[in-house]
Amino acid sequence: MLGTDPEIPAGGGSASLAAVVRTFKSVSGIEGNRVLGRSGQPFWQRGYFDRIIRHERELEEIRRYIYDNPMKWEMDSENVSGSVFDHGVG
Repeated sequence: MLGTDPEIPAGGGSASLAAVVRTFKSVSGIEGNRVLGRSGQPFWQRGYFDRIIRHERELEEIRRYIYDNPMKWEMDSENVSGSVFDHGVG
């Protein structure tokens, strides 16, 4: 995918965080939908949230969020297709 996005320089230059996230979500979403046997459906929620972690306490809170978050997916208002676990993946 390098070189196809104006924010990702061809030849190995640095890419913006937004370009890296967009590329990751695109490639992994296509593969995720392939594994689930579907196409043209959203795989990721829109957007992302980035921030600089400045303190150990903040890092621990973020780790806890990442650990606990999958258990909350069934109740998420943006969960349009149900859990991936309903499709026999995971």
